[in-house]
Amino acid sequence: MFFQPSLSLELDPATKQYVLRSVTLVPSGHYSAGGAQEGALPGGIVLIPEARPVTLNINFNPGPVTQAFKLLQHSLQLTGITNGHNTITAFTLLQGTVVGANSIGLPGKGLEAALLPHATSLTAHMFAQQPGVIPTAVPGPSWAAWINEMPLSPRSLHVMGVVSVPNPGVIASLKRAVPEGFNPQILILDLDFEQLPGIWPQVVVNKTVQHVEIPYGGSHTHAQIRRESGSAITVPIQVLS
Repeated sequence: MFFQPSLSLELDPATKQYVLRSVTLVPSGHYSAGGAQEGALPGGIVLIPEARPVTLNINFNPGPVTQAFKLLQHSLQLTGITNGHNTITAFTLLQGTVVGANSIGLPGKGLEAALLPHATSLTAHMFAQQPGVIPTAVPGPSWAAWINEMPLSPRSLHVMGVVSVPNPGVIASLKRAVPEGFNPQILILDLDFEQLPGIWPQVVVNKTVQHVEIPYGGSHTHAQIRRESGSAITVPIQVLS
């Protein structure tokens, strides 16, 4: 669940190079994002030539912190991609030790060069209605929900995750469903998408989305993230005390 990077690729129109973006779930505020390096391979690991390695460093900071899950973000422009590469493999390193890894394939040339105006692109509304068009969401480990009952702070609810969207101009948000549902233990959140105007590269990217309630007076045990298409993801709500 923790330290496994969720990856996405964006094509920089100015440089025609890919930008790798990573979101990694960590268990507490002790952790922060360090530097990212392309072409670096952790010791003892061998990759096939078609895979381009990337290391994503995570720092551990001792001392008192908020005991709540958080998402770390890395961003790295890839300058060493060649025609022989078809995969990016990223390793998360905690104080030099590999603690997670994930891979993402490079899009085809037709996809990476497609710049379509908003009127003819895959809009946010179409995306929400058609979950089969592209991957609808990163699987469960990239979602987390918790109630913070730590002393010296208001009781609060947090739901955080990562969703895939069809272009960087799509904004994702979570809001309580109306009506709320029949089971008082399940918090239903509607996942909404908004397409910003303009011209956007038609490249699937991952976006971080979160719902926070401060103060929180409920007693939910699960959060259900629901899409307009009807599909849903249910995650347990942990209590931090």
